[in-house]
Amino acid sequence: MQINLDKISFISTVSNFKLYKKTSIFYNSNAKRYVIDGRNGMFGLNSFIFMMEKLKDEDVDWLIMIDEDGIIIDFNNILDLIYYMNENDFLISGMQDGGVIPLRNQSPFAINTYFSIINFKKLRKIWDIDQILKNQFITQNEFQLSSDYIKSEYNINSLFEDYYCFYFWILRNGYKILYLNADNPITNDTITNVLYNQNGQPIIYHTWYARLYGKSKFHTKRINKALRHRKKINAEKSRYINPIVYLDRSFKSNNKRVDFFRKIIRKIKGILSKPLVSYIK
Repeated sequence: MQINLDKISFISTVSNFKLYKKTSIFYNSNAKRYVIDGRNGMFGLNSFIFMMEKLKDEDVDWLIMIDEDGIIIDFNNILDLIYYMNENDFLISGMQDGGVIPLRNQSPFAINTYFSIINFKKLRKIWDIDQILKNQFITQNEFQLSSDYIKSEYNINSLFEDYYCFYFWILRNGYKILYLNADNPITNDTITNVLYNQNGQPIIYHTWYARLYGKSKFHTKRINKALRHRKKINAEKSRYINPIVYLDRSFKSNNKRVDFFRKIIRKIKGILSKPLVSYIK
């Protein structure tokens, strides 16, 4: 499949639009921008399902999922990654949610959704939400651990995030995930990480804690530092472009009563699925 640059789009689930306006100017100027309004608490698997519903008829071949606290460093490095994925038949790419950076110590088989690239044209054809939802489980020794970028603790049995079922479904059906490396490059900031493409070239800074930007002095200062750091190494940017915004107005009322219990269940699952596995060189 040839890569049509006009069919590469961005999607973000946004809870902090103030930060989104500062980071989305680094997207390439001709790409469509889609936003799921996450201010009602929509995120994770719910956001993923809503995304598929809204974009199923859009003319998108490659979809870049990026949180509003993701700061693109060089779009050309993202393009190189897309070409590589296309040539080697990878369905999705991103950072393992455990073992790559100290901040995330959960599943090394699933990826964290702060940034990923999806062959959306292919995913749209195979998407089966009923089957995906049946895959939120781990069978011992079922998956081969990709340890190339494992540097810290992970939990091989983790079911911490509700969206893990999507990645387990991908693996169980023989589709390929390209895992990417990350580290913490900014002096005196042990939270922000840089994500690299398949050639070790930087793609984005991910600052985490988007919801606290403009609320927490510490995190606001830290994220602003990352923005300045990006501008020093690459001053290229575009103007702010209003995204196409999707909002599920019924979501909050439908989920308000179960939010509290969902948080408790996630914590219990995290405890029961321990111990963590320590990485040993």
